[in-house]
Amino acid sequence: MKRVCLGIFLVVVLLLCSCTKQSAPKPTCGANENKFAVTSGEESSKEESSVQESSAQESSAQESSETSSKPEESSSKPEESSETSSKPEESSEEYSEESSEESSEPEPEPEPEPEPEPEPTDGPTEEQQAAFEKADWLYHAVNGNSYANMIEYLVDHGYSYEDAVWGVDHLVEEYHINWAEQAAWFANYYATFGPVSRSNVRGTLEDLDFTEDEIDYAMENNSIVWTDEAYEMAETILAGQAVSQSYLMYLLEEAGFTDDEVYYAAAYCPADYMQEAIELATMYIGNYPDATYADLYGYLTGNPFFFNDYLSQSACEAVGLTP
Repeated sequence: MKRVCLGIFLVVVLLLCSCTKQSAPKPTCGANENKFAVTSGEESSKEESSVQESSAQESSAQESSETSSKPEESSSKPEESSETSSKPEESSEEYSEESSEESSEPEPEPEPEPEPEPEPTDGPTEEQQAAFEKADWLYHAVNGNSYANMIEYLVDHGYSYEDAVWGVDHLVEEYHINWAEQAAWFANYYATFGPVSRSNVRGTLEDLDFTEDEIDYAMENNSIVWTDEAYEMAETILAGQAVSQSYLMYLLEEAGFTDDEVYYAAAYCPADYMQEAIELATMYIGNYPDATYADLYGYLTGNPFFFNDYLSQSACEAVGLTP
């Protein structure tokens, strides 16, 4: 823009100069006038030349100032351009470093998709239902089943332990089963098959896998009269073999009855011990026909019968042996 203004300014100056040359008066007078005209023309030409020189100096000065200022600007611009040119290099380096880092890192393996969870079912599985039905049949068909005994039975018949537990647990819910009451019920039921003692009932409940607490409850809450059981046991023994009273008491003790129950049965059970001794003597002579009085007497008074002297002598005499 400055150059354009200077160019216009120079064109104007040149036009002015050309106009002044054309308008200068021609010499018409004498020599003095010619001299004046010459001198005035010379002076005007000098003035014009001085004006031209001054304008030329000004334009040159302005051009030199412009040119001096422009290199500075241009010199500063390359610096800026160098800075800007260096920035892309830096950014390209950073990008290349980042891309190299990204490329050096291993790509993560895709995570496996989670398996869909099985939809919960409202009802039991076929195996659970089958285990429940089998437990229900066992509960009604077989007496004396404990919780553990029923589970063991189902497992032995091919059901898994989990399905067996599910079946028995739902059986309990269905019938509101109390296993302690079941143990007490079975104790009463077991006593209907014949005379039983306390130890005999407890051992049977243990064999059926009832818990200790359930067995203790059954032993305290059954309807069994233990002395009556001892009495019935004594009758059974006397009906089956010839025994003395002492041997009868020994057998009742071995059956698990308490001392009180044994004494009760021995005292109140009707028995003809004289007849029991004679029966034993007859059996002995039948097996040993050459036996003497001493042999038979020793057999009756010894272990395990322990007949007293009176009963033993009477039995020997009854079979024809005398001392």
